Amino acid sequence: MNKYLNEILTLLGSDKKRLPGMVFLFFLVSLLDVLGIGLIGPYISTITDPQVITEYSSNIEKWIGLSVPSKDLLVYMSLLLLVVFVSKAISSVWINYVIARFSADQQIRLRTILMKSYQSLPYVEYIERNSSEYIHNIQTLVQQYANTVIFLSLKSVSDIIVAFTILVLLAWVNLSALLLLFSLIVLTVLVYNHFFKEKMKTMGRLSNKSSDNMVQAIYEGIEGLKEVRVLGCERHFYNKVKKNSTLYGSYYAKSTAISTAPRYMLETTLMIFILMLVIVSLYVNNDLSQLLPTLGIFGIASIRLLPAANNIASTMMHLQFNRDAISRLYRDVIECESRVDNVQGAGISTNNN
Repeated sequence: MNKYLNEILTLLGSDKKRLPGMVFLFFLVSLLDVLGIGLIGPYISTITDPQVITEYSSNIEKWIGLSVPSKDLLVYMSLLLLVVFVSKAISSVWINYVIARFSADQQIRLRTILMKSYQSLPYVEYIERNSSEYIHNIQTLVQQYANTVIFLSLKSVSDIIVAFTILVLLAWVNLSALLLLFSLIVLTVLVYNHFFKEKMKTMGRLSNKSSDNMVQAIYEGIEGLKEVRVLGCERHFYNKVKKNSTLYGSYYAKSTAISTAPRYMLETTLMIFILMLVIVSLYVNNDLSQLLPTLGIFGIASIRLLPAANNIASTMMHLQFNRDAISRLYRDVIECESRVDNVQGAGISTNNN
């Protein structure tokens, strides 16, 4: 895993210096999540128990000397909750744009580096490899690295930071309930990863192999159409493209199904958690009304945590699936970087000129 991470970071080149700033942005956005979820409990309490809103009004008058009627305070709390959630939504969209822009920059940078590298190859060395491989590397492997590995990994880092801050809040609200929820989610993710980790890695390798063969057959069948017709071997290239397209489609469908499965597993896990929490509270306290604020906070938190957990689990699968692609891209960039004028020393330049 350390080797894999090193390959990913090496391919980032000097752009990895931008990562700390992005992580800081993720942290700031996570505070909005915590603030929004933290307000849910008091808000539900004010609705279910009129005495609570009266106590809030008394405390405000006591601490800041401002008299606020109970109805007005409830309106202000509603508006505050709305502002927080709207701000969180806007900032989340912006963060997604930042991640997508960063991933797109990696595509531009790596494609230009590889293009210049291949153009700099001595002709004798150039013809040692099929030209379709160069096209596949520039088009497909770079896209897998940027759109899947980088984009999903940064999304997962953002989700991990958000999840951590939310878990701190939930620990303060009800530590026992948090431990139960956390244990169920972690167990689900670990079991899922255990069963499908190696399968995804194998499918990723076979998918790249079939994609290579498919691109090669397309290129040779189209580029050498004149010779193909003279030799009467159109069927050979047709069958080769069809066979490898079928294989690639099969691996893609299976990997997609495996990657999307955690969402439904985690939804079931959440339902199990809520049922267990209600049943335990019923037998321990015999008063479910006291459970409403906690259920409200954990319910809203779960709405945010479940997509995060799903994305993290899905990213783990995608990382395994793209393991072979990243290794191939890494080897190609490292081997070719010495032939690129704008690459100096051991790092990868970000110069796109």
